[in-house]
Amino acid sequence: MTGFAIMGGSLRAIASPDDLLPGEEFSPTIPDPWPPAPSASDCIKQQIADLEAQVTDRRMREAVLGTDGGWLKEQDAKISALRAQLK
Repeated sequence: MTGFAIMGGSLRAIASPDDLLPGEEFSPTIPDPWPPAPSASDCIKQQIADLEAQVTDRRMREAVLGTDGGWLKEQDAKISALRAQLK
């Protein structure tokens, strides 16, 4: 046996890459079914991106008009606090 044929969620041992069926991919080892856990900084960066995505045009317009009740300022403070954790 020299490797494995992978298609979707299925896996089978094969003697050579020549034994692949249409749609299968070759792997010399059994692939790890679990992706690596994200690092702490990756988690923080994702939280920042999620918070920034909430700052829509409407939210910006409300902040400019002064009708957001301080929402944008609070959002910016949350983002700043998370960025400080990255340093």
